[in-house]
Amino acid sequence: MSKIMICGITHSSEVSALNRLTPDYVGFVLGSDETSPRRISHSKAEDLKQKLKSSVQAVGIFENESIDFIESYCDNDIIDLVQLDGDEDDRYILELSRRVPVPIIKTVKAKSPQDIIDAEKLHCQYLRLGSFDKAFNLDIIPSTVTKPFFLAGKLSAENIRDIIGKVRPYCVDVCAAVETDGLKDAEKMKIVIEKAHRHDDK
Repeated sequence: MSKIMICGITHSSEVSALNRLTPDYVGFVLGSDETSPRRISHSKAEDLKQKLKSSVQAVGIFENESIDFIESYCDNDIIDLVQLDGDEDDRYILELSRRVPVPIIKTVKAKSPQDIIDAEKLHCQYLRLGSFDKAFNLDIIPSTVTKPFFLAGKLSAENIRDIIGKVRPYCVDVCAAVETDGLKDAEKMKIVIEKAHRHDDK
């Protein structure tokens, strides 16, 4: 069984559905890039977190932001984990880890097994492999990888069982596949969460 994160939460109605469906994580897209359709403000994230069931952890997603900016979300208990999607290096990760008391996920732009092997040396608790706009090449994930990793990239109800069975990620990260007209769809989320949590039930 893999854990599952539903990413890009923007509305209270989505939180209400997720409180019934109980994924392991939800993702809030935070940061200064206001062009992102899934980006939410500090106040909105705080409101959604207050409405979110305590058993579901909130991941704050950032890209090349200042550590002060990220720290403000942790200080206000808005997020339970930090996800770094930009060009943050290990020096940045080490400094961030000294200043925030939450686990760190680092997105790796991997093109080869060696990229992932090298990324395991980073001072983060989790790696994240993949993106939302294209499928990740599962064949480059080394069988020797020991650091738990989140897997993203064109995951859907149709392929999630096979992918979990093949590479055994710590967590699968789903976004667009559970949306209808730009909002998270409760029925689509229900199906994909059940498949992630019970992928061995063929």
